[in-house]
Amino acid sequence: MIFHILHGVEEEVISHHERIWLYNKINELDSLSKNIVLLRISSNLSFSEISQILNKSENYVRVIFYRTKEKLKKDNNNNERK
Repeated sequence: MIFHILHGVEEEVISHHERIWLYNKINELDSLSKNIVLLRISSNLSFSEISQILNKSENYVRVIFYRTKEKLKKDNNNNERK
């Protein structure tokens, strides 16, 4: 499943096709959510570091990341059913 990339900062290898799908979906996100997800998965930053960069609370960053991850999972499940 492609969402291992969003879990724990990424231990599983995903296919090229899945990676492209994921980054396309991330690109469709609002600016804040996109920044949080990309800083987390691409830059391997902690929530604390991301919160400092974005001048938001750590809890806020965690919540946005979690909600965005759940939205992407739902989109993926809907995509797999087609």
